[in-house]
Amino acid sequence: MKKKKTENENLNKDNETKGTKGKKGKIIAKKAAGWVVYAAVIVLIVVIIQAFVGFCATIEAVSMEPTLMAGDKAAFLRKSGYKPERGDIVMFTKNDGDKIPRWGELDAACKRVIGIPGDKIEIKGGKVYLNGEEPDEAYLSENVSTVLPGGGDSEVYIVPEGCVFVLGDNRGNSDDSRFWKSGPYLSTKRIFAKYWFTYHHSGK
Repeated sequence: MKKKKTENENLNKDNETKGTKGKKGKIIAKKAAGWVVYAAVIVLIVVIIQAFVGFCATIEAVSMEPTLMAGDKAAFLRKSGYKPERGDIVMFTKNDGDKIPRWGELDAACKRVIGIPGDKIEIKGGKVYLNGEEPDEAYLSENVSTVLPGGGDSEVYIVPEGCVFVLGDNRGNSDDSRFWKSGPYLSTKRIFAKYWFTYHHSGK
């Protein structure tokens, strides 16, 4: 009688153990599923932010030095349809008709807006004049000369509607409005982001 009772007790204990393990397994599976959903939501949010709000990029060119050094990591805000202002550093597609990148590698360029529609830009004697006056370009290195293609001494640009005139801060090593074969003006339709801040300096 006692033996039978002991066997029943052991059987009950085994059933309880299996039941406990089963509950723990369900709890672990439920938690794992929850983490998977959480991770998927985070990834989706990041993708949406990257595609429509802002993104981070590594500066590869030297044309915006010393403001943006090659190797710097900077944050940009996407600016669909906004009107650039003088002094803005903008990111734009390299060619007319290029698709605006939403994620992945960016085949784009960064320059500083010098002139907006209606502005008269004159480059003379290595200096820039905006509407007849020399602007404060404190972001440039000392003794920078803004040269013209072919060694020219003077050139005047009148910025048309829907466009801006852009220059790199590294005036001696920048492919910008001065040199473009397609014309000196950048269509605002090609601009898709504005520089926000640098979060890691290359240390050059």
